[in-house]
Amino acid sequence: LTCNCGVITGGTVANTVAAECSFLVDIRFANDEQYNYAVNKVMEVAEHSTIPGCTCDVESISQRPAMELVDRNIALFDRICEIYADNGIHAITANKSRGGSDAAYTTQAGIPTLDSVGTDGSGTHSVREKIRMASLAESAKRLASVAAEL
Repeated sequence: LTCNCGVITGGTVANTVAAECSFLVDIRFANDEQYNYAVNKVMEVAEHSTIPGCTCDVESISQRPAMELVDRNIALFDRICEIYADNGIHAITANKSRGGSDAAYTTQAGIPTLDSVGTDGSGTHSVREKIRMASLAESAKRLASVAAEL
């Protein structure tokens, strides 16, 4: 479970108490239990104010379901690794996502789904995000081998 307060806005000048302040928060969760915990904690904090007259409103502007680890996704991963081995392609390793994937929608719909099987890189969703250009060719080979077999 991770929480990032990535955007904070408010106030007009440094020497005046701000009339308003807002936070944009990104919460990543691995399952519904973590999601419910996070929502309850946010609401608990929002409902508590020690300054008379201050209020806090919470608005959900976007939400994805959790991409839980399910048997059909593990089976797809295993099959893809077999295809790589049959074609002399370097195998990938399984990693646990920290949540927030569009692939969660297809997983939730019962469709075997994998996430993050593209290029090699680092700094995911940060100002330092990058890919290793040399990994593009290997990624294309992996995708082509899977497309040909499945």
